[in-house]
Amino acid sequence: MQAVNVNNKNQNKILLNLVINNSPVILLNKNSANICWWNSFAQLFAATRDLSIVNTMIGFINEHNNNCCCYVKCWYCNILHDFITIMTNSNGSINIDFNKYLFNIPAPVQDPKNCNYLIFHPFSVFEQYKQHDAFEGCNKWFEVIAKIAYGIYDMFTITMISEITCNKCNMSSNSNMVDEHALSISIEDNKINSIQDAINFFQAKELINFDCDITG
Repeated sequence: MQAVNVNNKNQNKILLNLVINNSPVILLNKNSANICWWNSFAQLFAATRDLSIVNTMIGFINEHNNNCCCYVKCWYCNILHDFITIMTNSNGSINIDFNKYLFNIPAPVQDPKNCNYLIFHPFSVFEQYKQHDAFEGCNKWFEVIAKIAYGIYDMFTITMISEITCNKCNMSSNSNMVDEHALSISIEDNKINSIQDAINFFQAKELINFDCDITG
């Protein structure tokens, strides 16, 4: 496996000899960092282990190198680099400490549509050394991915039509589009053994009994 050097501006755009690693990489949670909420999601996301995801991340890092000050990795490149390592590195001695930079987020930027407002990084809601919800981490991560690598974001998005249909008159109401991330949908059923099972469960029809007012 070829190492990914994100500090090298001459790094090849596509690394054809990268291979997927099926062994877990140790994610550290030392010195009362309380970062297990993020580590649990990071392991779940990295478990997809898809080369197209890896190559998209590498593509972002390669293009972003010119924007990183003196080729020192920024927040985005640090995070993506570690996800690449989790998915591809077969060295059993490798471990990753997200706590070193996960909370060192970019400063807010001015809203281009309104100079009186600032746009804050999605991770601004998280406090270092405080326990947070892994699903919230998932949602905020996909907010980041939607901005920097929409191709990856789109791979995980499930779009469905949600509506209520009356069994008596067969009329439908409250029809609307629902977007969910495949990693954030319900998995509380004991028959669910995979992400696809969770998707099928989430898409299943739900029967709700109520009296339909046909007159409106």
